[in-house]
Amino acid sequence: NTLTQRTFRTPSNYVTIRMDIRQMANGQKAGLCHLSSRSSGLGIVQNNGKQHLEFRYNDQSTIGIELNQPYIWLQSRWGLDGKSQYYYSLDGDVFIPFGQTYQMVWGNYRGDRIGIYSFNDQQETGWVDIDYLHYPTN
Repeated sequence: NTLTQRTFRTPSNYVTIRMDIRQMANGQKAGLCHLSSRSSGLGIVQNNGKQHLEFRYNDQSTIGIELNQPYIWLQSRWGLDGKSQYYYSLDGDVFIPFGQTYQMVWGNYRGDRIGIYSFNDQQETGWVDIDYLHYPTN
């Protein structure tokens, strides 16, 4: 339920995804994440028929705004210092920061990985469509 890519270590990096969230189901979570010995993510969670932004850092979760639209753009930006910040956009043009800065871990055998996730702990239903993932190299 998670597709990953090793992160680049260049002066300026970002990954942007556009998600179609119309087919999500109650209990489902989907979004963009970083994985290593620590983890973080910015995504959408659906409960009781309502969708909200959710920032996760290890086992902590912060719920954000309610979403009432079919598409959401999620982005992670980081540099050589390994400090990543998540952003979301409701229109694909204006990106708003959400959640705390995530310190990436480079020392593990695989280093930090960026990923797209979707899972549902309550039932075997629901899906998202990732329209694209942009990860330009500098």
